[in-house]
Amino acid sequence: MRFPISLLAVTAFLVGCSTDEDPVITQVINVMSMPNSAIVKLNGAAVGRTPTTITVESNSDYQLEVGKGGFAPSLTELKPSLKTDSKGNMFYGFPEKISVTLDRLPGSDDEKVPEEDHKTFGELARKAAATTDQKVAEPGSAESRHNSITDIKEDVTDAQKKLAERDAASAAKIEGLKKSIAEAKAADGATVDNSKIAALEAQIDAQEKAVAADRQSTANLLKALASRTDELIRLEKDGVTTAKAEATKDIEGQKAIVAREAEERAANAKAEADKQLASVQRVMEEQKTLAAKADEQRIVAEQQRAAAELEAKKRVYSEFNSRYALLESRRRNKVITEEEFKDQLSALRKELTK
Repeated sequence: MRFPISLLAVTAFLVGCSTDEDPVITQVINVMSMPNSAIVKLNGAAVGRTPTTITVESNSDYQLEVGKGGFAPSLTELKPSLKTDSKGNMFYGFPEKISVTLDRLPGSDDEKVPEEDHKTFGELARKAAATTDQKVAEPGSAESRHNSITDIKEDVTDAQKKLAERDAASAAKIEGLKKSIAEAKAADGATVDNSKIAALEAQIDAQEKAVAADRQSTANLLKALASRTDELIRLEKDGVTTAKAEATKDIEGQKAIVAREAEERAANAKAEADKQLASVQRVMEEQKTLAAKADEQRIVAEQQRAAAELEAKKRVYSEFNSRYALLESRRRNKVITEEEFKDQLSALRKELTK
């Protein structure tokens, strides 16, 4: 979906556009991080290291990932939305700057972790501290389109509300100017100050023009948002149609599979009957080996019991490492004191050695 050219008046801060008949508006965003030199990925593709800039299109959604070794990665859903610039003008686009603070991961440099357990501890620490639970809708997915439609509806409501507020403020200002003109014209025993009246009338004219321009800009913005919504709804309908077609195709495929399986079962029925006859003949021979198999089963059972005990010990060790990693993370982040860390670690060891 491409925005109409009239939207350019609303988004004057945008840095460029294509030159075809129906241009796509683009914007440059500054991306920074603490610490610097973090890898920046846009929709999974590396685009630079912080501080850097990225170029995005106002009719698209993105996944922005910022990451650096030893730090938990940051994954953000980046999509256009209704914003207000420093002059109070509304526009539909992206923030001019994005700043990300990365959290350090507890690592294998911890002196209390045995050297042979560095790798295991590092994996557990990353699972405990990294933002692995971040879930961001994939750009272009049905979820992303649905979220965008919901967001745009809210943006339209906000734009209409802000326009109504500015209209009310302008109307009050114009009414005050008109009142001042009436007072100047009705001054008793004094010469009417025509220059003052002219100045007030000029202010009224300027205010009315500003209101008209504001309404036109908002109308252009609402038109662009409506166009964006229509495009997203069309894509959503196309997705449903495609899904139905795929489902129909799958059903036909399943029917063919069922028919083929039925033929195979019929073909195998006779062979299975022959096998059953041979199986009966083998039963007597198998009875002779039952005693030997009973001994084998006893041995297997013992091996399984030993394996279960070993697995239980592994789970205890894994549980200890995982919870230790969490304790260490809380200590490093000063959520708990050193004494609390020691007390809780001691309690953890007692708990897991019962």
